[in-house]
Amino acid sequence: MSDIDITTSLSTLHPDWKLSENHNLISRHFELSTFAEALALVNKIGEIAEKQGHHPDINFGWGYVEIYLTTHDIGQVSEKDIALASEPVLHEIVGIIAAEKESVWDKDHLISDKYLSIIYGLLCFIEKPLLPD
Repeated sequence: MSDIDITTSLSTLHPDWKLSENHNLISRHFELSTFAEALALVNKIGEIAEKQGHHPDINFGWGYVEIYLTTHDIGQVSEKDIALASEPVLHEIVGIIAAEKESVWDKDHLISDKYLSIIYGLLCFIEKPLLPD
């Protein structure tokens, strides 16, 4: 993709997607409330990436996820990167997490049952569930 094509495509994405200085990757930083939320988002990104056959670099930890998209074999942003960044399911998951952010913690700092069911549903997409039986 030319720099103009990349810039045009980037303008159609969520405004938090950023183009690197050398224009060889796009990235986004997600702020979340817990490690479990970050892990759920990483697992969902992984599921989408597997389906698309295009795998991002991901950093995550307590309350954050950073995703970096580039097409390694050509060393620049391609249509594959834009497709993954614009994946509607990814934005739905982030929306669910954001909408629940205010109601996640009760006065004793326990995760609500409603939120646990959302996290559990997301984790069911991975091969080996992380929650105990």
